[in-house]
Amino acid sequence: MFRVVKALKILEVSQYAERILRPPPILFRLLRVVFGLASVTHVFGCAFWLVKVISNDEEEVVEFLEYNGLSASANVVEKYVLSVYFINTVFTTVGFGDIHASNTLEQVTCVVIMLVGVLVFGTMLSEVQAAVSELRRLALERGHKLHRLVRYLRAEEVPVDLECKIISWVDFDLTCEQEDEELRHVRDSLPWSIQKQLDAHLRQ
Repeated sequence: MFRVVKALKILEVSQYAERILRPPPILFRLLRVVFGLASVTHVFGCAFWLVKVISNDEEEVVEFLEYNGLSASANVVEKYVLSVYFINTVFTTVGFGDIHASNTLEQVTCVVIMLVGVLVFGTMLSEVQAAVSELRRLALERGHKLHRLVRYLRAEEVPVDLECKIISWVDFDLTCEQEDEELRHVRDSLPWSIQKQLDAHLRQ
């Protein structure tokens, strides 16, 4: 439970998963946020329980478990869930108050958790907002063009079946155009030697 250091390899794991699975960049961005949040929660959940055990005698730990609906013989999973539950209430600023610091060391630990929680929660929200904003921007661009197209087709009294086919094709074409534009932007930012390698690959 206390093998906290393993969670610090999150970046290596996520980069490896990206190379193997090759998901869409925006989807991977959101998954990495969730994976990172879970890892940070795991680290501080383990740290909180470690502090709880170190700073309290056995009777106080048993009393804490029983107060939270667990028996003195609660297994590792139950203790872990309780700790992670507390960390999530702190990170999400819910703070039910059913679990709280009972001594100075726990209070110091909780202060650190709160400060880190502000950064983690803020980062998570900004990443999600950035990803959603990008998706919304692309969808709005296509939507405006498709709206003008629909008005034109209906003004010309194009049959419904043909209209649907045209809209479907134009939507596909606009999506490809946006992807090509993104690729060109990325290509132009690359060093000349890497650009040549990319161009050679795309011509294959």
